[in-house]
Amino acid sequence: MLSMILCLCAIIIGGIGLQGAMRSQVRLDAVYQERVVPLQRIKLTSDAWAVHVVDTAHKVRNKMLAPEQGLKVLEEAKQEIAEHWGAFISGYLTEKEKLLVTQLDSVDNRAQNAILRLQQILTEKDEEGLALFISRELYPAIDPLMKIFDQLMNLQLEETRMEYEDGQTTLARNKNIIISLIFFALLAGVTLSFIISRSILRVLGVEPSQAVEVAQRVAKGDLSVPVRLPENISDDSLIARLKAMQDNLEGIVGKVNQGAHAVAVASTQIAEGNNHCSDRVQEQVGALGQTAAAMEELSATVQLNAQSASQAVKAAHIAVSVAQNGGEIMQEVTGTMNDLDSSSRQIANITALIDNIASQTNLLSLNAAVEAARAGEYGRGFAVVAGEVRSLAQSSADASQQIRNLIDSNVLWVKKGTELVLKAEMMMQQLIEEVQNVTVMIDKISTASQEQSAGVHQIGVAVTQMDAATQQNAVMVEEIAATSNNLKDKALELVESMTQFRLAGERKNLH
Repeated sequence: MLSMILCLCAIIIGGIGLQGAMRSQVRLDAVYQERVVPLQRIKLTSDAWAVHVVDTAHKVRNKMLAPEQGLKVLEEAKQEIAEHWGAFISGYLTEKEKLLVTQLDSVDNRAQNAILRLQQILTEKDEEGLALFISRELYPAIDPLMKIFDQLMNLQLEETRMEYEDGQTTLARNKNIIISLIFFALLAGVTLSFIISRSILRVLGVEPSQAVEVAQRVAKGDLSVPVRLPENISDDSLIARLKAMQDNLEGIVGKVNQGAHAVAVASTQIAEGNNHCSDRVQEQVGALGQTAAAMEELSATVQLNAQSASQAVKAAHIAVSVAQNGGEIMQEVTGTMNDLDSSSRQIANITALIDNIASQTNLLSLNAAVEAARAGEYGRGFAVVAGEVRSLAQSSADASQQIRNLIDSNVLWVKKGTELVLKAEMMMQQLIEEVQNVTVMIDKISTASQEQSAGVHQIGVAVTQMDAATQQNAVMVEEIAATSNNLKDKALELVESMTQFRLAGERKNLH
């Protein structure tokens, strides 16, 4: 309730301050728009009459200003008067202002006629008329206007003063209200603080420092100091809740401590049993590993023998095939040697023909040389050509002789090669028969080796499966052992953590 009152006071104070600020803004705006601006317009209108009209008349009379310039100034004065006065009467006017405006309208015609009369005199440049106008007509026509202008300006100042005094009164009233509300809010705040402190003390049950001390002891793990409750304390108070929490926590910590010790002992025994089991499984794994390795070596040896026999069979078949191909090739070589002998004989015939052509070419070159000698100077070039031809013919004859000698030699070698090929063909036929016999024996050995390899492979697979299963068991035993050790470590950590709590029985033992 008091907090609502404080909020209400704050809202009222803020509302009054905001309202005062808004009213001040409105009044300042009204003073400026309704008093300062109209005062300025009245002043400008009054200055236009006093300065532009009266001063211009005196300046033209004193020849400080030409009549033409005076007419121009009067025209500008009429425009300014109409502008400023029209703006003033078009704004907001009080009853007093309206009355003064009505009075001014009654004398304004005489002033306007005076301006027209002054313009006429300046147009006619009548100096004597201007002097008479200033002394007799000008001031009687303008002075009534000036008096009304003064009354209007005084009225604006009076209205401004009244607005100021009204604002001061409102400010003083608002200030008194705000001071009263602040005093009331302070009183309500003090009362609320007292009520809140009593309420907090009732909720805590004890002084805040005592509750903090109990909470700090529990936070440090010290459950050995009992919490003493004051008389007639509520069960819902903080200190009662802290006492219940400490009592429950003391019981839980005691049970957890006992359980942690029991788990630590049991996990230690489990870990020791798993370690013994793991050692025995490791021994079995080692024995099976050695057996599997021996079987793998035996299987590899048998497979190697089978592969060697298979490769020997393949090699024998290849040897038979090669020998048969060799016999066929020998037959082809024999035919080729015969063809080579026939070709050598044909080449010998062609060489004889080339030798004959070379001899005839030599004779022709000799005849050509004789004819060139007969021709004298004209046959000298032909004699040179004939000499070259004879030289080429001799070279052809020599080459033909060399080819003949080579062919004769090749014929002899071809004959010997043919005889050797026939002997090799006979030996190849005998080799084929022996290789076929060896192939039959190796096929039998290969079949027996493959059957032996299959049997050894099946035994190796069985041993490998046993080894894999034993290794899996060893891994599982090691995992169980690791889990048991981890459980033992966690139990010891839990026991160590429980030592941070000091129970009431332990405190008595210390004493």
